[in-house]
Order: sequence, then structure tokens, then C-alpha cells
Amino acid sequence: IASNLSEEQAFLIESTLIRKLRGSLTNKVAGHFKEHFRPENTFNCKLAGFDYGNKLYFVNVGVGADNFRSWRDCRKFGFLSAGQGIKWSRPIKRLNKGDLVAAYVSGKGYVGIGRVLEEAKPASEFDIGGKSLENIDLSNRNILKNFNNEKCDYCVRIKWIKTVPVDEAKMARGIFVFLAIVASLERQSRTIKFLENEFGVNFDELLSE
Repeated sequence: IASNLSEEQAFLIESTLIRKLRGSLTNKVAGHFKEHFRPENTFNCKLAGFDYGNKLYFVNVGVGADNFRSWRDCRKFGFLSAGQGIKWSRPIKRLNKGDLVAAYVSGKGYVGIGRVLEEAKPASEFDIGGKSLENIDLSNRNILKNFNNEKCDYCVRIKWIKTVPVDEAKMARGIFVFLAIVASLERQSRTIKFLENEFGVNFDELLSE
């Protein structure tokens, strides 16, 4: 029967079985090399180093004509967001816990380097210190538009490593910029070197932590 299933159908069946059996799938490993194997009881969740490798991404903060977001809020409260339509929220869901982000403000430049602490979730489920975004003193409250429907913004929690205000954004000729929301910087060696110099970071070291 399995040979007649598509790859997607097989994946869905496998995922369902893992969720249902997760109480008995302990994948216990003992001995000196235990740390090299997948931790116990983790078949039902994604883990860096096992299910994906952390990467460095360009992320557009989304400050523009629509004025839905504020870099001041993202910087102060530790998050990035995208949305107001499914096609706009989908890209930010690519980010995994542990990924590094280089935040970019269109027409200005790069404003921050950070690490993803949590994957994207609807704005209505995102909190700052236990408080809903609705109850936070945001400088731009337009992010709350479509707060409780599928067009809502999706928020990713970020631990900022280095940031600057918009009027000190880092930019130079030939540096990578992108019209879309999220893009890999994996092959952008010139931009990586520029960001490391400007923000005083080492991406190889950060990704190995």
C-alpha cells in the first residue's frame, strides 16, 4: 500500500503516527555518546541539528508605505513580524528556532542582528512578558489590524545581539537587498563580511553556539 502513496501522503501518515505514539517513542540512548543522539521524547518536534541546520537570513522589517510595523517596537520588544495576508505571513514561517536574522528597513539599510527564540505564531497568540500585543504600549498599533483572522501578522520572537536606530542603518553599494520578506544570506559573502564589520559579530561563531 505504501508504494502507492505520494511522498506528501506518506509524510502526513508518518507524522500522525508519531504524534499518536509519542508516549511510547522514547528513543532512549545510554552511554558516553548519548549527547550525539537525538534527545529522548523528541520525535514529535523539530530540533536544530537533527531536523534542520540553523542559517542566516535577511528579513525585511516591513516598514513602508502601508505603515503596519515599527522598527522601534521590534527593537524594544524583541520580535519581527509579517502578514496582513497569507502570502505575506508565509515567508516568516521559514525561520526556525536558533536561526540568525539580519533585519533590514527598506530604503535605509540593515538595523539589527538577532537570533530566533521562537518560531512564528499569530499576533493574537504572541505575548510580551505575558501581555498580549493589544495590551502593550506600541508606537505603531497598526500591527493589530486583522488581529483575529487569517490575514493577521505572524510574530517571531527575537533576541537582539546588535541593533541600531533607523537613522543609523548600515548600507553600502552592492550589498544584498531583497523585495521579499525573507531570504537566505548563505551565499552572500560580501554582505556577510559587511554585516560582520558593521555590527561587530562573527556569524560562524554565532551559528555554532
